[in-house]
Amino acid sequence: MTRGPRLDERPRWELTQPASYANDCVDAKAFVRKSGRQGFGMAIQLVSKHDCRVRITPRWRLVDAPRDLALAPIELDMRGRSLRYAWLPVAFDNLAAWNAGRDSGQLTLGFDLVDAPTQTTPARPPTASPPWTMTLRDVMHPKDDEGGP
Repeated sequence: MTRGPRLDERPRWELTQPASYANDCVDAKAFVRKSGRQGFGMAIQLVSKHDCRVRITPRWRLVDAPRDLALAPIELDMRGRSLRYAWLPVAFDNLAAWNAGRDSGQLTLGFDLVDAPTQTTPARPPTASPPWTMTLRDVMHPKDDEGGP
């Protein structure tokens, strides 16, 4: 009897570099949480340094792809030293990409920072922070001789 591959036997996207980022408002870490035929999902952990609003503009590009894929922006109000998670679904035809040998890409997160208004100061226009560019690779993890990952 044949069986389909188990989840740990299937290719999946993982970050190769860098998995952390910092700017004037937040410290951030990224984790690939889901990977499948229709793309991957990433969790972004944000820890604020002070009150601010963060607008994240993500773009995904497969190696050798003709153009970037613009993704839905994420906007978060960060208060004090708060901890927030943002979910970033990256939907594309991952199966076709895998079959074509496109197994790496770059995810760029543009950060616009908006200072939170106070009773005495109005909100200022957003300021762009340097973008965070991550390299990802779709890999198959071979099993060792003992059957472990």
